[in-house]
Amino acid sequence: ANWPAELDAVRAAPNNHKILLENDQVRVLEVYLAPEEKEPLHHHKWPSVLYIQEAGDFVDYDSNDKVIFDTQKLPEPLSFPLTMAKEPEAPHSVVNLSKTKPIRLIRVEMKPESTNQNIRIIDGLYKAFAEGDIPSVLEAMDKEIIWNEAEGNAYADGNPYGQASSSTETNWLWENTLNWKKEFGDHYIDAVLGYMAQKDNLTLKQVLANNYPDDLVPTISGGQVFGGTSVKEQWSLVSSLLRVNYSFKDKYLFTGTFRSDKSSRFGKNNQTGYFPSFSLGWRLNEEEFLVDSETISELKLRLSWGQTGNFEIPNYGAVGLLSPQNYNLGGNQINGLVQSTIPNPDLTWEKSEMVDVGVELGLFNNRVFLLADYYDTKTRDLLLNVAISSVSGFETQLRNLGEVQNKGFEIALSTKNFVGNDFTWNTDINFSTNKNEVLSLNESNEPIYSSGSAGVRHVTRVGDPIGSY
Repeated sequence: ANWPAELDAVRAAPNNHKILLENDQVRVLEVYLAPEEKEPLHHHKWPSVLYIQEAGDFVDYDSNDKVIFDTQKLPEPLSFPLTMAKEPEAPHSVVNLSKTKPIRLIRVEMKPESTNQNIRIIDGLYKAFAEGDIPSVLEAMDKEIIWNEAEGNAYADGNPYGQASSSTETNWLWENTLNWKKEFGDHYIDAVLGYMAQKDNLTLKQVLANNYPDDLVPTISGGQVFGGTSVKEQWSLVSSLLRVNYSFKDKYLFTGTFRSDKSSRFGKNNQTGYFPSFSLGWRLNEEEFLVDSETISELKLRLSWGQTGNFEIPNYGAVGLLSPQNYNLGGNQINGLVQSTIPNPDLTWEKSEMVDVGVELGLFNNRVFLLADYYDTKTRDLLLNVAISSVSGFETQLRNLGEVQNKGFEIALSTKNFVGNDFTWNTDINFSTNKNEVLSLNESNEPIYSSGSAGVRHVTRVGDPIGSY
């Protein structure tokens, strides 16, 4: 087989594969699959080991769209990071089912003469990995763990290996609220003023050792330290809120809220979002024409409008990140850094605006109770990884883009058929509808096509639901 031709095929096909290291015996690929992204159909002709750093649920399909491996059908959820050994594969494609987590993995492919039946990494490759500054690969390869897809478990091959890990995550939340209540005549007011601050810090450290001569010293110092890794992340959120409840004669109701949230995850120009809301209620059963009704025990009309925000994106998603990248200078390999993501200082909150009209009807002392609502929600400034021109040096950028609408009805009926001391019989019936429609996508409203192992199967375009078949 022609190894360089294989390298060219990888370069030309899946744009989510990045070659980190290559020589005449081995190549190391870094693979990144964004949330809900589908990997193009490709194949690997060489035995390989996968070190999956991060992933949610995913499905692996063959060229006939048949499921090869589905994490949702395992008896227990996978625990990451995870090492998997793979034989040469026919054409296949991976679909990231998670809406929030990307799939990050390192794939090491080897010529057959570089491996044995267990696809063990030979000792001579450790230096190559170290020079490539890929400590996570070193960690994974020395474990020499083989993944058994049929049984859904992992087992080690018995070689001595040591790992010392420590992680600390601290999340503190500071809340301050001021409450004020006042009742005068037929009027009642309840007000809350609040200020909240939250911060999360994550620190992870690992040291790796191998070549243990014996089991007498069961610590890292008993072996040969060859690598390690360190991770440090943090995010913060600062919020202020005001809520006022007002009622007149307990039949005319009003609630108004306003809150501001500032998140460190967004661009420096748009970290703060403002989210107002209000609701109105009218209890008709308290009016004179219904107060003495023996049939209608509760009748309430409701109208509400409000905005909410979403900041569930990766930490540092709005800034340009740097990743280790070695380069050759005078025949020597030099440690360096390269920009791996493109910044977006204007990245801001994804906002959902909802209008709800509802009615509550209780009959016969509420033995029959009906809830009915009509809602209309529009979500704009969606947080999406958008494809950009390769002239920029990058393939995607996290942006605010598009607008989606969801609207429909929700009906709930509850009845107390029989109420006794020893026996009670209740019936609950629910019915709901939802219509999803894409209102806008980008400047030119070009459709977004989603490809899988069977080719392009889904499209997101203006006027249709998301991911139409």
